Amino acid sequence: MSYNIYMPSNIRNLLLFSVFALVLNLIITPLIMRLADKKGFYDHPDHRKIHNDPISNVGGVGFSLSTGITLFLYSYFFEVPGVFFMILPGALFMHILGLLDDRLDVKARYKLIVQIFAATTVAAGGVLIDSLFLPFWGVTFNFGFLAYPLTIFWIIAVSNAVNLIDGIDGQAGGISLIALLVIGTSHYINGAIFPAFLSFILAATVLSFLVFNFPPAKIFMGDGGSLILGFAIAVLPLLNGDGSLLPLAGPLTVIMIPVLDVFASIIRRRRKGLHFFIADREHTHHKLLDFGLTNRQILSIVYTMTALFAFISLYWTLEMNILSFIMMVSAWTVGFSLFIVLDRKYENKIRAKRCKETLRLIS
Repeated sequence: MSYNIYMPSNIRNLLLFSVFALVLNLIITPLIMRLADKKGFYDHPDHRKIHNDPISNVGGVGFSLSTGITLFLYSYFFEVPGVFFMILPGALFMHILGLLDDRLDVKARYKLIVQIFAATTVAAGGVLIDSLFLPFWGVTFNFGFLAYPLTIFWIIAVSNAVNLIDGIDGQAGGISLIALLVIGTSHYINGAIFPAFLSFILAATVLSFLVFNFPPAKIFMGDGGSLILGFAIAVLPLLNGDGSLLPLAGPLTVIMIPVLDVFASIIRRRRKGLHFFIADREHTHHKLLDFGLTNRQILSIVYTMTALFAFISLYWTLEMNILSFIMMVSAWTVGFSLFIVLDRKYENKIRAKRCKETLRLIS
């Protein structure tokens, strides 16, 4: 599946619109915070959350609105390719779902239904993962009808991965910012200007959001923000114009931390007989907090690792050779090993704590 996404532009225009989006969100976000205070749009603390006071959770509205206004301005000067209108409905559905979930706590099965519908609108519009090219052998496999369920699964999985790691100040926003910069850079180098533009202006609005979300946070992005960011990170790499699966290993590597956290959550919740969408307090950031690390210390670790993964991802996307393949496999091996070590240490800590409590009760 191919479509025309290559448009004349330059770095100056990208910078101009990105700066406009950044400044716009710096203006809009405080206004949204005031509105949230008046209307009572808060994320209230509970047993699994780390904040102690109610904090507004509509920050995602700010960067979504800023991105939309910037896109509208862009369309006044430049032609917007049709592919944008293929992905816009799905993005709107994801954003609205997140906002409703923040307010009404939507049931898991209904959330999944809406997510499937949102992802289906993208696939039905022709934005698909429809082939696998093996560069070392020069062979291409076409997925045929399987391209549709594969694309839908990819969008839902990445969207929920970003959503699930939005548990401490600055984490989901920081990882998403790095991922969007990598995706945008890859598109720009390959000459796909409009997808690069989308990536960079969204990255700019997320950067301005982090001004208010960096610990201690004054506002959260909420599910309305994390779902739209996850959706964008899933869909934007698909706008490379060729529908190939292999380049997606790049952006997937950038978001390795949330991806591994999702797999850990699936295994943990199946073991406990819980639904995947049932929230708990055993995500990676929760474990690190229990080991005594501060929010900023956790962010330092997460940002550093994600930046390293981003370098490997970009190299892989631009140069699919033996060296980039070895680097990719090594990164996933290290990341997986660190997750296993952390999980084992956490289990030992919990086991030791239970033993102490049992001994205290006996004595």
